[in-house]
Amino acid sequence: MARKKRSRHIHQSSQSIFIGVCVSIVRILGKPLYYLSISLLILAPFLILFVAVPSVGSWIFDCLRHGVIVVFTTVGDVLAQRGFTVATLFAVLLAVSSTMFYLYILRDLPSPRELVTRKQIVTTKIYDRNGILLYKIYKDENRTLVPLSTVPDTLKNATIAIEDRSFYQHGGFSVTGIFRAVFANIQGKKVQGGSTITQQLVKNTLLTPEKTVRRKIREVILSIMVEASLQKGEILEMYFNEVSFGGSGYGVEEASRRNFNKSVHDLTLTESAYLAGLPQAPSAYSPFGPTPELGIQRQHQVLQRMIDDTYITQEQADKAKGEKLVFQPDLNDIRAPHFVMYVRDLLAKQYGEEVLAQGGLDVITTLDYTIQQLA
Repeated sequence: MARKKRSRHIHQSSQSIFIGVCVSIVRILGKPLYYLSISLLILAPFLILFVAVPSVGSWIFDCLRHGVIVVFTTVGDVLAQRGFTVATLFAVLLAVSSTMFYLYILRDLPSPRELVTRKQIVTTKIYDRNGILLYKIYKDENRTLVPLSTVPDTLKNATIAIEDRSFYQHGGFSVTGIFRAVFANIQGKKVQGGSTITQQLVKNTLLTPEKTVRRKIREVILSIMVEASLQKGEILEMYFNEVSFGGSGYGVEEASRRNFNKSVHDLTLTESAYLAGLPQAPSAYSPFGPTPELGIQRQHQVLQRMIDDTYITQEQADKAKGEKLVFQPDLNDIRAPHFVMYVRDLLAKQYGEEVLAQGGLDVITTLDYTIQQLA
């Protein structure tokens, strides 16, 4: 009986110690949401296993629980024999865990301010005297920045419905999205990322595309920091200007012009639903690729999500599905090439190749392209 009481006492004491350590870490280091998100990521596989196979999950949980009890009890006895107090043990554990977390996760972590202060790559455009576009100059990323007010509600709603339906509710990451992605992957369905729009923005602008646990944790931390420092509208505007639509096309303005030869603010519901579906797999869904029918299937999926989230009615969706999409031919067009190359050479000499390829210059020339065509 005494042994059972002592075991129960050790069990309760160990749980109190463990909880106390966690609370102390959160209070000292701050930002409890960071640790909550990390804990969810770490515990997710065990929770899923516990739900899927209760017997195995319970066995693993019991092993871990008893392991923690044994470790704490053994270490505590050894340290007590050598004159160490429980407070000293906590201090050492806190120092070691904090140092490891800093070195592995927080060190060299980019600042969310870089989203605002960094220099974006923007395409240089050469026009004739009447505003007719003659040529675009860019390196790797063909991008034209637009304010959020230019993006139609149909495209905003379509993007949120298909990419991040809880965008206006979450604080940077979605627990339900992560669990939904994990369950889908376990069940053998199409691999899902579970990333919010904020996480995608952070991944594409502040972090490398490596697929590691470390990068994912850093992504979640930065996403929470971004949500705390920027408004939802600012985040959405940055996302629309950063997201890749395949090839060298970045941002909704260039995507709209490349696919439909129109500015983004002129997009219809049918076109908006199509563009909103492209970023997940641009190569597969592209109208210029080998499987353009997949793009139409994806468009229908976007429209269904918009119905589910009450952005549109079934009647509007059916009408959009019945409208035929007219795509711009996939051409790298250049008008008045000899004159344009002459202007390009002058610009490179005056501003340098880097500014020319990434600086987003708008160059109005003396050429009248209409008269040039007649001549």
